[in-house]
Amino acid sequence: MQRGRITAYGKAKRNSAKASKDKKQKQKTVVTNIQEREQEERILKEFDLNYQFGPCVGIGRLTRWKRAQSLGLNPPKIVLEILERRGSEVDEDLFQTYKNLI
Repeated sequence: MQRGRITAYGKAKRNSAKASKDKKQKQKTVVTNIQEREQEERILKEFDLNYQFGPCVGIGRLTRWKRAQSLGLNPPKIVLEILERRGSEVDEDLFQTYKNLI
């Protein structure tokens, strides 16, 4: 009977430690995802504000990237990769967020 209690306590302690480890891992993943998203935003903003690839007002990022590519302006491939990963916000233009304020 005593041995059963010890075993149960040991299992509970191991499960608690595993849950704590899983929680810490999830927190690290969230932080990493946030950092990656911020880095991607910086890259996209640099692309938006670089007039070497043409004007950015009234044109979506993907459309602008493709236009720059077709004109031989060699836009960064990382921008295309980010835009393809993001999917739904692919063709938003730089000022899409601010149109409601005008």
